[in-house]
Amino acid sequence: MKNKLFKLLTYENLVPLVGISFVAWIISYVNNLVTTYNDSMSHLNISRMVIDNREPGFSQLGGVWLPLTHILPIIFIWNDWAWHSGFAGSLFSMASYVLAVWSIYKMIYILTAKKMGALIGSLALALNLNMLYLQTTPMTEPIYIGCFA
Repeated sequence: MKNKLFKLLTYENLVPLVGISFVAWIISYVNNLVTTYNDSMSHLNISRMVIDNREPGFSQLGGVWLPLTHILPIIFIWNDWAWHSGFAGSLFSMASYVLAVWSIYKMIYILTAKKMGALIGSLALALNLNMLYLQTTPMTEPIYIGCFA
Protein backbone atom coordinates (compact mmCIF):
# COMPACT_ATOMS: atom_id res chain seq x y z
CA MET A 1 0.00 0.00 0.00
CA LYS A 2 2.78 2.44 0.91
CA ASN A 3 4.65 1.93 -2.38
CA LYS A 4 1.45 2.44 -4.37
CA LEU A 5 0.72 5.64 -2.48
CA PHE A 6 4.05 7.22 -3.34
CA LYS A 7 3.71 6.19 -6.99
CA LEU A 8 0.37 7.98 -7.28
CA LEU A 9 1.70 11.48 -7.29
CA THR A 10 5.24 11.58 -8.61
CA TYR A 11 7.30 14.64 -9.41
CA GLU A 12 6.16 14.48 -13.03
CA ASN A 13 2.58 14.89 -11.83
CA LEU A 14 3.55 17.95 -9.77
CA VAL A 15 4.91 19.83 -12.79
CA PRO A 16 1.45 20.98 -14.04
CA LEU A 17 0.59 22.14 -10.53
CA VAL A 18 3.81 24.14 -10.26
CA GLY A 19 3.06 25.55 -13.72
CA ILE A 20 -0.42 26.65 -12.63
CA SER A 21 1.12 28.29 -9.59
CA PHE A 22 3.69 30.26 -11.61
CA VAL A 23 1.15 31.30 -14.26
CA ALA A 24 -1.12 32.62 -11.50
CA TRP A 25 1.83 34.54 -10.00
CA ILE A 26 2.74 36.05 -13.37
CA ILE A 27 -0.86 37.17 -13.91
CA SER A 28 -0.92 38.79 -10.46
CA TYR A 29 2.50 40.37 -11.03
CA VAL A 30 1.57 41.84 -14.41
CA ASN A 31 -1.61 43.32 -12.92
CA ASN A 32 0.25 44.68 -9.83
CA LEU A 33 -1.80 42.52 -7.45
CA VAL A 34 0.98 40.68 -5.58
CA THR A 35 1.40 43.32 -2.87
CA THR A 36 -2.08 44.85 -3.01
CA TYR A 37 -2.84 43.94 0.60
CA ASN A 38 -1.03 46.17 3.09
CA ASP A 39 -0.21 43.10 5.17
CA SER A 40 1.73 41.47 2.34
CA MET A 41 4.13 44.40 2.06
CA SER A 42 4.35 44.54 5.86
CA HIS A 43 5.48 40.90 5.94
CA LEU A 44 8.17 41.66 3.37
CA ASN A 45 9.29 44.79 5.21
CA ILE A 46 9.62 42.90 8.50
CA SER A 47 11.78 40.31 6.72
CA ARG A 48 13.84 43.09 5.19
CA MET A 49 14.37 44.77 8.57
CA VAL A 50 16.12 41.63 9.82
CA ILE A 51 19.01 42.25 7.39
CA ASP A 52 18.66 45.93 6.38
CA ASN A 53 18.08 48.16 9.37
CA ARG A 54 19.88 50.41 11.84
CA GLU A 55 19.81 47.52 14.31
CA PRO A 56 19.52 44.36 12.17
CA GLY A 57 18.80 41.03 13.76
CA PHE A 58 16.12 38.56 14.63
CA SER A 59 14.75 40.90 17.29
CA GLN A 60 12.94 42.65 14.40
CA LEU A 61 10.63 39.63 14.05
CA GLY A 62 8.55 40.50 17.13
CA GLY A 63 4.98 41.57 16.63
CA VAL A 64 1.49 40.21 16.19
CA TRP A 65 2.25 37.66 13.44
CA LEU A 66 3.94 34.31 13.84
CA PRO A 67 7.54 34.53 12.59
CA LEU A 68 7.54 31.75 9.94
CA THR A 69 6.16 34.08 7.27
CA HIS A 70 8.99 36.52 8.03
CA ILE A 71 11.84 34.03 8.46
CA LEU A 72 11.38 32.15 5.17
CA PRO A 73 11.70 35.19 2.81
CA ILE A 74 15.00 36.26 4.43
CA ILE A 75 16.73 33.97 1.92
CA PHE A 76 15.67 36.20 -1.02
CA ILE A 77 14.71 39.50 0.60
CA TRP A 78 18.16 41.04 0.04
CA ASN A 79 17.39 41.18 -3.71
CA ASP A 80 15.60 44.46 -4.44
CA TRP A 81 13.49 43.02 -7.26
CA ALA A 82 12.36 40.08 -5.09
CA TRP A 83 11.48 42.49 -2.29
CA HIS A 84 9.61 45.09 -4.38
CA SER A 85 7.80 42.53 -6.55
CA GLY A 86 6.84 40.39 -3.57
CA PHE A 87 8.44 37.28 -5.06
CA ALA A 88 10.60 36.73 -1.96
CA GLY A 89 7.49 35.91 0.04
CA SER A 90 5.28 34.61 -2.76
CA LEU A 91 7.69 31.79 -3.52
CA PHE A 92 6.95 30.19 -0.15
CA SER A 93 3.21 30.77 -0.52
CA MET A 94 3.39 29.05 -3.90
CA ALA A 95 5.32 26.11 -2.44
CA SER A 96 2.72 25.85 0.34
CA TYR A 97 -0.05 25.81 -2.28
CA VAL A 98 1.60 22.91 -4.12
CA LEU A 99 2.12 21.07 -0.82
CA ALA A 100 -1.51 21.61 0.21
CA VAL A 101 -2.94 20.32 -3.08
CA TRP A 102 -0.60 17.32 -2.99
CA SER A 103 -1.59 16.59 0.62
CA ILE A 104 -5.31 16.86 -0.14
CA TYR A 105 -4.87 14.40 -3.00
CA LYS A 106 -3.08 11.91 -0.75
CA MET A 107 -5.53 12.28 2.14
CA ILE A 108 -8.56 11.69 -0.07
CA TYR A 109 -6.90 8.72 -1.72
CA ILE A 110 -6.02 7.17 1.64
CA LEU A 111 -9.59 7.61 2.89
CA THR A 112 -11.43 6.47 -0.26
CA ALA A 113 -8.87 4.46 -2.31
CA LYS A 114 -10.32 6.14 -5.44
CA LYS A 115 -8.04 8.05 -7.77
CA MET A 116 -10.87 9.97 -9.44
CA GLY A 117 -12.26 11.19 -6.11
CA ALA A 118 -8.80 12.25 -4.98
CA LEU A 119 -8.22 14.06 -8.27
CA ILE A 120 -11.54 15.92 -8.08
CA GLY A 121 -10.92 16.87 -4.45
CA SER A 122 -7.44 18.18 -5.13
CA LEU A 123 -8.61 20.06 -8.24
CA ALA A 124 -11.30 21.74 -6.13
CA LEU A 125 -8.52 23.33 -4.09
CA ALA A 126 -6.06 23.78 -6.97
CA LEU A 127 -8.50 25.66 -9.22
CA ASN A 128 -10.18 27.71 -6.48
CA LEU A 129 -9.75 31.31 -7.65
CA ASN A 130 -9.35 32.68 -4.13
CA MET A 131 -6.61 30.13 -3.38
CA LEU A 132 -4.93 30.81 -6.73
CA TYR A 133 -4.76 34.51 -5.88
CA LEU A 134 -3.72 34.04 -2.24
CA GLN A 135 -0.84 31.75 -3.21
CA THR A 136 0.62 34.59 -5.28
CA THR A 137 0.82 36.93 -2.28
CA PRO A 138 3.32 36.92 0.60
CA MET A 139 0.57 36.45 3.18
CA THR A 140 0.29 34.03 6.12
CA GLU A 141 -2.79 32.14 4.90
CA PRO A 142 -1.22 29.95 2.17
CA ILE A 143 1.62 28.92 4.46
CA TYR A 144 -0.90 28.10 7.19
CA ILE A 145 -2.95 25.97 4.78
CA GLY A 146 0.19 24.20 3.53
CA CYS A 147 1.39 23.44 7.06
CA PHE A 148 -2.07 22.35 8.18
CA ALA A 149 -2.60 20.00 5.22
